[in-house]
Amino acid sequence: MESNQFKKVAIYVRNSTNEDKQNPQTQINPLVEKCKRENWQYQLFQEFASGNKESRVELDKMMAQIRNK
Repeated sequence: MESNQFKKVAIYVRNSTNEDKQNPQTQINPLVEKCKRENWQYQLFQEFASGNKESRVELDKMMAQIRNK
């Protein structure tokens, strides 16, 4: 069985508004818990941005880091 101890994971969370009804923790918590259970290292990228935007700063940052690995 493959060892998970060296996995690195990027978590990207986007909400279209900063309102309580779109609490980002509802996305973040289960993803972080999964990383902890599997002993994965993770980096969280989070932003509030409309789905209509062509450029999303945190998504662009995450993708740049992945491409440069």
